[in-house]
Amino acid sequence: MKKEELKKLDLLLDESLSSEEKQRILDDLKTNSSYDFYEAAVFALKVEGFKKEVAALRYRKKKRGKLFRYAIAASITFCLLSVSFSLFRHATPSSKELFQTYFEPYPNVISTRGETPSDYWNHYDNGDFKGAYEAFPQHSENDTINFYLGITLISLNRFDEAIGALNRLDETSRYQELKNWYMALAHLGADQSQEAVEFLKMITPNDRNYEKSQKILKEIK
Repeated sequence: MKKEELKKLDLLLDESLSSEEKQRILDDLKTNSSYDFYEAAVFALKVEGFKKEVAALRYRKKKRGKLFRYAIAASITFCLLSVSFSLFRHATPSSKELFQTYFEPYPNVISTRGETPSDYWNHYDNGDFKGAYEAFPQHSENDTINFYLGITLISLNRFDEAIGALNRLDETSRYQELKNWYMALAHLGADQSQEAVEFLKMITPNDRNYEKSQKILKEIK
């Protein structure tokens, strides 16, 4: 959990903010934070509203019996919210959620930069994948080019094109182990869980991504 996210959560629960300001914070969290953190923020806001409702009920000048019914109704509402959030936390994540959880661009580990254009690496190393894509040759038989092009396209959420680039890798390529992992992630991003499973099952216990692949397989099942 990032410090920036915690600050936004504190702001979200600030009573001095208007509903419009709180909605802007929620929209920002939905776009720039993990799905789990966004849902947790929504839940926290609902719980805060529930607390205010209960506090207000205590000061309402109504008959005791009616107040009791209000308290019971409020308690049931809180329980339902808690159960809903618990179910969400344990629900099977979608393919896209799994992709967002596990995808990380492969670091640039090429020792001889002569294989690829220098402009590409400058953009790639800085996380500018749009610039990297534009600087990179689109049609090549070089495995290094096709591998990093595939990673770049995945980073841009252009999953079908990424799958095409990775499929151009030779079967004896030094990237074969990594290909299976990133092909699985590309299919998850494209919401193609069954295709992703096929590649995840190809990852052997000796592969660096084996443990993560097993976790994803359990999540999908």
